[in-house]
Amino acid sequence: MAHVRVLVLLLAVVGVHCDDEINPETGLPTGKMTFKPPKMDEEEEHSTIMPSHFRCQGCQAVSYQINSALTAATDKLASKKKRKLVESEYTDAIDNTCDDISIWDRYGLKDANGVKYLSGPGTEGDQHAGMMHGGGKWPYRLKSMCYELVGEAGDDEIYEEFVKHGGALLENFLCHETSNSCIEAQRRVPKPSKEEL
Repeated sequence: MAHVRVLVLLLAVVGVHCDDEINPETGLPTGKMTFKPPKMDEEEEHSTIMPSHFRCQGCQAVSYQINSALTAATDKLASKKKRKLVESEYTDAIDNTCDDISIWDRYGLKDANGVKYLSGPGTEGDQHAGMMHGGGKWPYRLKSMCYELVGEAGDDEIYEEFVKHGGALLENFLCHETSNSCIEAQRRVPKPSKEEL
């Protein structure tokens, strides 16, 4: 019975849509759970660059991945009893992050309760249940955005910010101070269709 309670709680937390009522004997939904893939507009489907309304979320993904790479590189120093990365080590960590398409393959577009999110590690969209449309142009958009942000900020400045704040404020530095990714970009909230109402 404890497993049933956990499942019902999990379904309530993730906001899964059920078509029918709850079975009183099992406590489980009697209908189907449905997730729909996000409907993409022209820009989301065909543009080779990050759509403007996802630039802030893209910047968050990039800063998360750069922070993860610099943290991993720094953790290796503990065994060598070094305090800081040398320039070639942190530039390699940053450049390899931007260049590794397998990192960006974990991202895509998700529709959660009628709101579109860029979803993947380090993004708000990753916290919402929903079907993700990954692959396609999304990994390449993020790879390109990573190089763009690093070019604007500079490897040395990114590492300096990482060392000063332990990575905690890297997102603020990259997405608000250095670029205008989160200043101009706002998530578009689509109006629900008559079917959804």
